[in-house]
Amino acid sequence: MAWELIIQSPSAERTYVSVKPGRTTLGRKAQNDIVIEDEVASRDHAILEFDRATNRLIVWDSGSTNGTFVNGKKIIKAHTLEHNDQLRIGAHLITVLSTETAGLKEPKAYQSGNYNELLLHSADNYTVLLLEFSKQLSKIQNLAEAQETITKFLKRMLNADKCRVVLAEHFDELIIEFGSGKIIDHVTQTQSAVIISRNSSGTSLKGEITSLVLSPVLIDQKVAALIYATKKDKAARPFEELDLLLIVGVSHHAAMTIQRLKYEQALVVSANYDMLTELPNRKLLLERLSNAIARTKRQKDYGFALFFIDVDDFKLVNDSLGHALGDQMLWEVGRRLQANFRETDTVARFGGDEFAVLYDDIRSVNDVLRIAQRIMEHASEPYTINNQEFVLSLSIGVTLSSTGYEFAEDVLRDADIAMYKSKEIGQGSLKIYDNEMHAQLMNSLKLQTEIRKAYKLKEFLLQYQPIISLETGRIAGVEALIRWNSRHAGLLKPDQFFSSINTTGILSDVEKWVLRTACEQIAQINIQSKRSDPLYVSVNLTNKQLENPGLAELIDETLVEYGVKPDQLWLEISEKTRLSDETAAIPMLQTLRSRGIRLCLDDFGTGYSTLRYLSHLPIDVLKIDRSLISDVDGNLESRKIIQTVIGLANNLGLGLVAEGVETRAQLDFLKASKCTYVQGYYFAEPLYPEQILELLKQDPSHL
Repeated sequence: MAWELIIQSPSAERTYVSVKPGRTTLGRKAQNDIVIEDEVASRDHAILEFDRATNRLIVWDSGSTNGTFVNGKKIIKAHTLEHNDQLRIGAHLITVLSTETAGLKEPKAYQSGNYNELLLHSADNYTVLLLEFSKQLSKIQNLAEAQETITKFLKRMLNADKCRVVLAEHFDELIIEFGSGKIIDHVTQTQSAVIISRNSSGTSLKGEITSLVLSPVLIDQKVAALIYATKKDKAARPFEELDLLLIVGVSHHAAMTIQRLKYEQALVVSANYDMLTELPNRKLLLERLSNAIARTKRQKDYGFALFFIDVDDFKLVNDSLGHALGDQMLWEVGRRLQANFRETDTVARFGGDEFAVLYDDIRSVNDVLRIAQRIMEHASEPYTINNQEFVLSLSIGVTLSSTGYEFAEDVLRDADIAMYKSKEIGQGSLKIYDNEMHAQLMNSLKLQTEIRKAYKLKEFLLQYQPIISLETGRIAGVEALIRWNSRHAGLLKPDQFFSSINTTGILSDVEKWVLRTACEQIAQINIQSKRSDPLYVSVNLTNKQLENPGLAELIDETLVEYGVKPDQLWLEISEKTRLSDETAAIPMLQTLRSRGIRLCLDDFGTGYSTLRYLSHLPIDVLKIDRSLISDVDGNLESRKIIQTVIGLANNLGLGLVAEGVETRAQLDFLKASKCTYVQGYYFAEPLYPEQILELLKQDPSHL
């Protein structure tokens, strides 16, 4: 086994270096084994050591001035490298490849990935290269020059024989060039980047092409151009995943550049204003933003703020009203925004449901907060379209000139990041940009990568918390709780990782695994415990699962496979998140209930339930949230609320489970109030299946 390095920098051609056994020195000094021609690099910057016997490749910093970074983190001691790790010295990126794993995987025909996911990975891997590239593109004033710059950059970075940027109106040329129209159709329809080699099954390339990497350029969620690179040498290394990430990153910057230049090439009015709202468009905003940046350098007492505004859940408006009426609402949003600003400010629309406002000559952060509050209040007033009333909310991100900017695109980027952070808080929120946000974004990307690895490595497991019947005092069932046994961080609970699964593309697979594993393990527990009254298992369902039309069939197959009776499976939906599509979810719940499966409304008392909503849902059990139970000991009002909930459940014929019971006083109160079931740390913390079995062997009463 051996190691190889791919060395890339903004100003030099990509090179490959085989790592020799022993030490390899890196630095600016000409006598180094690998010379880093970068003013940020020290003369003797870092050392690689390859131990052939153990196949370990180690790097450490040689006391450099600016540091050595591995996967974005500065190393302070010797660091063992793995396949696909990235070293950074100044603006030089050095990708470490194990020759046993690199390049051996033949790409399948049309192999593709989610474009946004690839774009985030590209930012994580190629920030240094793309930063210099974006600076070059920002200075270009015509489309032909931009195409040439992109072509030269990619050709140098990928060691490609040919690169091109082809606009949508010229896609027919590629059919002749590639020898197939299927490739172009696939990329434009799926809006995904692909790697294809001559040996890929299911496709054919023109005789001289041995490897192809191709990415769409998306503007306003439409394919405006295609960027590709090809190799003809049969002996050359075919394109790999890192090449795919780079071309996607380039395509994103190309999209911004093409969009900017197309605006500049249009007629004066249409080039500067949005046709729907008649507001300034992105181009005019960026011009005025550039002028504002220049003014901050001339006048020390001058400042500005940029508001990046997104209309929350606007897709629902379009789906319910239609695009024509949706456009009317966007026009109204633009009009209301204008009403909150002065003529000297710039209210712009970027397309879709995104707006931005350049607030000129800001005096203090209090000005920003005051204006943002006024925008939100004004925007939340009902909109009347075709005699129908609708209420919208806005998510707002703000960045201030005091951050210190050189380029308008950077201001826009940071305000955009802040806007997405505001959405994490909740709809109708405001967030002001700070420098930690980019680091948080990178950490989020890393967590998503680790979650995908965890699923492949089978690091997820289930624990079970006993649910006690207050009538018998015995364990009646258990709630299945997912855990992640991370090789880096140990045992993690769902609140530390589960929300990130939704952005990884494996949520459906994980949810299916939880359901099947819970059924398999409860079946084994019931067999081994030999109880006359088998335990049931309670499994959480997400809204996304309920939207799956194949859910009932999956549950049927699972119950049959593991010999679990329908009444031994309880399914929980959370009250904290109202069903996104009740017209589809409620029939699914009714179908599941008709099979004998019991349905629970979890977290009751914390979410959106009304009496109408509660009576509308086909449920069997209410689970009282732990936040209500925790106040029972010293809060008379909490006791009254819980007694009311218990009375309500009894009147509706519903069972009750009180969660989070931690004290004897809480238990006695719930028992006296005639609650049906209880669970919590007073009885047991979540346990592994074998621990549940041991608990069942003990005295049957847990009261």
